[in-house]
Amino acid sequence: MKKIIVIGFGFMGYTHADRISVSRKFQLCAIVDRDREIVQKTLSANAGNLQLNKTASLNVSAIPVYTDLDECLIKEKPDAAAICLPTQYHYSIAKKCLSAGLHVFMEKPMCLSADEGRELINLAATYKRVFMIAHCLRFSEEYLYLKKCIDENLYGKPEFISFSRSSGAPSWGGWKNNEVRLNSGGALYDMNIHDIDFLNYLCGKPAHIKSVLIKGPVSTADYILSSWQYTGGLMAHIQGGFLFHSKMPFSCGYICRFSDASLRYSSINKNVIEIASDGNLSQITLGDSDPYREEIDYFCDCVIHGRRPERCLPEDSLEAVILCRETELTAEVSD
Repeated sequence: MKKIIVIGFGFMGYTHADRISVSRKFQLCAIVDRDREIVQKTLSANAGNLQLNKTASLNVSAIPVYTDLDECLIKEKPDAAAICLPTQYHYSIAKKCLSAGLHVFMEKPMCLSADEGRELINLAATYKRVFMIAHCLRFSEEYLYLKKCIDENLYGKPEFISFSRSSGAPSWGGWKNNEVRLNSGGALYDMNIHDIDFLNYLCGKPAHIKSVLIKGPVSTADYILSSWQYTGGLMAHIQGGFLFHSKMPFSCGYICRFSDASLRYSSINKNVIEIASDGNLSQITLGDSDPYREEIDYFCDCVIHGRRPERCLPEDSLEAVILCRETELTAEVSD
């Protein structure tokens, strides 16, 4: 069994550690965080956009905790790392891990600089390591059903797609650190990038992007209203962010018009997709799925079998960063 470490043990660090323990495809051999007390802080926290979904599988008391990554690499000799740090550390820590010969699974965004992203992709290729960014929508049944509708022409030609995603302003863990907040990229890179990546996965890069960014408590990009126009007539919208007061619950979803029917999904009504025509309204209920477990299982399989992560290539994750940057540079900024 190959060994993996989790670097950064906040909300997402715990989430990925928990899914690793459930999958049992990797041995979670260590946690790395500069705050040695982070394990108990995270376990006792009631914060984050989603519930931690703690299971009985993860026994953190039996896992070594390191405050120094170099010491961990020397003593534990891991095969892979799951990097769950604030965005400003993604490039330097991923570079260190890839250069040490580790496979790398890293939370989105890849980084804020396209040049740094390209360097990481080239480094992974040089060392023949699996490098994958955690874009969980690519492993979500509710969103994959939308892709199936387009790929298999289930309801005719797509004419309009709208994605939404919002929550209260983050006020937990590292988000309390002003340096982290200022270097996060705001909701555009931390939250809306989910829908930007998935829309690019569905339909490719648009011919034209027009956006408005609204300033919020974290950055000038804490709420986004973006329109993507495609050659051929398809129009897509992306909206949302964490502009709201911190106790506002998280929600996401989509509503779409195809030539033969319209679809709607909301995380408030999980697993259910509504399908409407002019004469009928029906629902389909998908099975329970856990995109966090699916994506870590997929990464593990790629490592074990020496495959590129075709379902979530780092080149696609870099394209999502570039699209965020294009949105940022061309957008109207509103107070």
